[in-house]
Parts: sequence; structure tokens; C-alpha cells
Amino acid sequence: MLEKGWLRWVLPAIIGLAMFGIVHIMSQFEAEQFSWAALLVFCGVFYIIWSIGIILHRRLDRYLSWKERGWRRFFIQLGLFLCINLLIFEPFYIILKHFLIWYMPQNDTVSYKHVLVTSLGIVIITFLVYSVQMSLFFVEKWKQEALRAEQLQKESIQAELNSLKHQISPHFLFNSLNILTELIDETPDLAKDYVNKLAETYRYVLKNRNTELVLLQEELEFLEAYLYLLKKRFGDNLQVCLQIDPAAQSLYLPPLTLQLL
Repeated sequence: MLEKGWLRWVLPAIIGLAMFGIVHIMSQFEAEQFSWAALLVFCGVFYIIWSIGIILHRRLDRYLSWKERGWRRFFIQLGLFLCINLLIFEPFYIILKHFLIWYMPQNDTVSYKHVLVTSLGIVIITFLVYSVQMSLFFVEKWKQEALRAEQLQKESIQAELNSLKHQISPHFLFNSLNILTELIDETPDLAKDYVNKLAETYRYVLKNRNTELVLLQEELEFLEAYLYLLKKRFGDNLQVCLQIDPAAQSLYLPPLTLQLL
């Protein structure tokens, strides 16, 4: 977000205009007049400081991680940002001030007061730009983490769903075939019903293997066939009671979730 084209151009200009407006309002109590040159200087200074912040942020990403050393990175970046801006703009101000005094002779000089006030202004501007940049940076990180968490949640749900679908495959089929063998020898008619329920069960699994949601009514029909197969295996040892609101049968849920229950 810090390096987006429109932000890189618009935000420094907005901050510069805001600061210039504050200074201009304060100057109304004196004999100062509006100056386009001063406005351009304000916006130019903010743009340069903004660009320095972006470059510094990008460089430090190679050496200091926000995740591993967050607070250290925060204060190191802030300290370097302040030092760089002071080293660039303070000498520039002093040279420009001497040039203006020489070019337009006036009763003025570069005193310690000028240097201190200028340094204070640079520090305030640096803090302001740094605060805006860090706010944008952390908002962007928060959005990325939120999207990543949502993606991981979807992948986790999909993995659980795939796991459910695979639970009904190998061992269940092996046990079902063993029971079918016994039923064929003992009760052929019952074996026919068993085969139909087994086919119905696997037909449902194959039909919905790539489906994320199914109607509760369809899931209950599958569950009925699935329980029929289990009861032939466990007999009276398996007791299942289903109490479903008829109005809820039009709702959706992931396939094979009732089989897990």
C-alpha cells in the first residue's frame, strides 16, 4: 500500500497542503502573505520525506523482520528516518538561507534559533509522515493476514471434508463385502437389499465428492442407507435416534458430516 502510485503522489501533497494551511492560518496574525512558492516547497518536502520513508522501509525489510523483531524494527526505522531527514534538510535549509541573505540583502542571519526551530519542524513532519506510513502498512498487513486466515480456514474445512469422504472408502467397503458374503449364504433376499443400500451409499459419495454443500434431506437419505449397513454389522448394539425438524430439511450442510456424528 505504501508504494501504490496514487498514494505515493496524493498523500504527501495532502499532508503538505494541510501543514501549509495550518502555517498560513497562523501567519494571518502577522504580516505574512500567501505564497505559491512556499506551497510548492511544503508539498515538495513532504514528497521527498515520503519517498525516503518508502525506500528506508523497503531496505530494512531485508535485514529486520517485523514478525521476529517488531519493536526493534519500529524504533530503528524511526531513528534512521529522523537522522536521514535531519542530515538532508537541515544543511539544505542553512545553505538556502545563506543564499537568500546574500541574494536579497536583508537584516537577517542564521542563528541557533533558526536551526533549532527548523530541526523541530523536521522532527514533527517526520513523525507525522512515519505515523501515516506505519498506519497504512499495518492496515495492509492486517488485510493480508485476514485473507490468509480465511484461506487457511477454507483449506482446513476442505481437508476435513475430504477426510470425511475418505473415511467411508476402504475399510468400510471391506467390512461391507464380508457381511454381504455372509448374507448371501444365509438370507439371499436380505443380501439383495444390502447390495442396494451399499450401492446407494457409494452412489451418494461419488455424486458429492466434489460438492461443498448438500441439502439436509439428501444427507438424511444417505444416512438412512449408511445406518442400514452398520446395523447389519453391529445388530442391536447400534441404536440411533433421529429427531429432525422437517422445516430444517431444506437447509444445507457439507456432505458426510452426519456420517461423522
